[in-house]
Amino acid sequence: LDDVKNRPLVSENELNGYALSGLVQSIKHYRVYSKHQYQFGKIDLDALVGFQQNNRKEYTHPAWPDQAGLSLQLNTLNYGINLNMPISAIAEMSIGANGMYQQNKHLNATDFPIPNFQLWDIGAYIHGKWNWQNWHVAGGLRWDQRQLTSADFYTGPNLQNGFEQQYHFPDTAGSVLQFPAFEKRFNGYSFALG
Repeated sequence: LDDVKNRPLVSENELNGYALSGLVQSIKHYRVYSKHQYQFGKIDLDALVGFQQNNRKEYTHPAWPDQAGLSLQLNTLNYGINLNMPISAIAEMSIGANGMYQQNKHLNATDFPIPNFQLWDIGAYIHGKWNWQNWHVAGGLRWDQRQLTSADFYTGPNLQNGFEQQYHFPDTAGSVLQFPAFEKRFNGYSFALG
């Protein structure tokens, strides 16, 4: 009965009770990963792969308590491989790569603070150590790249409940382009010596 002009009063039982309001957040996070280590003589190989899914819903409409205002699903895949090997009796080297892939998408919601997106990260590195008497030298070089892409994101009214909804291409009649498509790519190099 809440139409913004005639706000219903909260009862004494609701004010003094322990029941949760209908305006809640629901966060469900799932994670699975596998990490392995293999040894080939004096060479070590480490491998990692993991997957996470985060489902976030925020219920923000008092008159429509079953309608999520925000409903996002973020999938993340992490990966990495590392090879450690001795070069001589006083030196060793590590080489490897790691990164992640993410996909964020809106589900059945009415608020859209960020667009759907896909993100790729990858990085490769080499690191070495040298020890001789009281001298210890270590150094490394790393390259990273990130690519972020998003398609056009259209929103418009849902004729059944009056809230906003996401429109999907090619059926975008009556909608507005809330987030235009984009693609960004970033590269970086770093090194250390000490």
